[in-house]
Amino acid sequence: MADRTIDCDILIVGAGIAGPGLACAIRDRGYSIVMVEAVENPWDTSRGDHLQPVVVDILEKWGALDTFRDRGAEPRLGTSYYTADGEMILDVPLEDLPIPHPYYLVYHHEMIGKAFMDLASENSDLHFIAPATARDFETAEDGSIVALTIEGGDGARTVVHPKVVVGADGRGSKVRDTVGFNFAQEHHYESPLVMLLCKRNEAEPRNEVMAFLGAKGMTFRIARMGDGWKLSIPIDRTDTMWWRNSSVDDRRRFIAERSPALGDLETELVGFYPCKLANTAEWVRGNVVLAGDACHGLHPAHGQGMNIALRDMARLITFLPEPKDLKDPQLVRKQLKIYDELHRPNMMMSLNANHERALEMDNRNPAAILETIPFYRGIQDSSQMLEMFKWLTAGYPPPGTQQGK
Repeated sequence: MADRTIDCDILIVGAGIAGPGLACAIRDRGYSIVMVEAVENPWDTSRGDHLQPVVVDILEKWGALDTFRDRGAEPRLGTSYYTADGEMILDVPLEDLPIPHPYYLVYHHEMIGKAFMDLASENSDLHFIAPATARDFETAEDGSIVALTIEGGDGARTVVHPKVVVGADGRGSKVRDTVGFNFAQEHHYESPLVMLLCKRNEAEPRNEVMAFLGAKGMTFRIARMGDGWKLSIPIDRTDTMWWRNSSVDDRRRFIAERSPALGDLETELVGFYPCKLANTAEWVRGNVVLAGDACHGLHPAHGQGMNIALRDMARLITFLPEPKDLKDPQLVRKQLKIYDELHRPNMMMSLNANHERALEMDNRNPAAILETIPFYRGIQDSSQMLEMFKWLTAGYPPPGTQQGK
């Protein structure tokens, strides 16, 4: 069959969160967009579902916040830390921060992606192609991608000629590998996370994330929309098969022994989250910019992966040339390079801080875990440290610092 050719302003490879978020953000700015996704429904309900206060502000700027609220997104007012037996160590409420939205939004991961896609579809010049694997790229000497050929199930081929390419295609990014981005920092964490869902057995109107720290390890109770919780537990990788075969009673006993304060919970196993840090040395080459896990795969400690990806996209759109100016390849390369040089160093501060917290979660040595308790008590006892912790939790630089959003 004859090829179909599409000339577009922006080619987005990957339709998880970052790609649809970008398409949503620029839906009314006149860009022609092609989005390619390998599967028809790429969203995973076991992944991050809490949007930081700084991202809530971004949603408002993108004209998306009302959609999220209308679809049932709920506020989360803080985070709290406890000993395994339920003694409070640190309480981090956000209501008193002088920011536009002093709360998280709790919304299922798969619904976040769908909301972005629905809003992005308001752009009549958006072409969504799925399922379609982006593999056959044509590149230029400077690393720019000048064409992508997609073969459909019926043998028909679509050739896309983009002016800008956004590689938002996850940890195994084909865009990243095709262009030749190198990893500058990699770390394989020892403990994967097991993800469990359960019904709430008590009222919790603040929707807080609760972290329980004890000699047998950490357990995180994470509010979900409605009447549910998600439990995130670092485990020994050799125990994966036990978890796969575990019964409700097996899991109940494990949780009660590890964090007695959580009591009698009936849980459903929903999956495992392998944890790896993988940061590329640069996020831009030629007309290609990487996004999300493609350039900064990180541990899900503190739910930063999705939030940082959306903060990246909010910053990226401030450097994108207007549609009429995208015909100038030199300007495109210049603007994307400026984005990389100005934004990436700031975000590396957040990525490095996340790595420090991830190492705490990954360490299953009882003495090391117990050592974190006085650290968090110290934050609780210092009004200055607590205030700084609140700002960082919300995703904002503390007043007086130079770190950007």
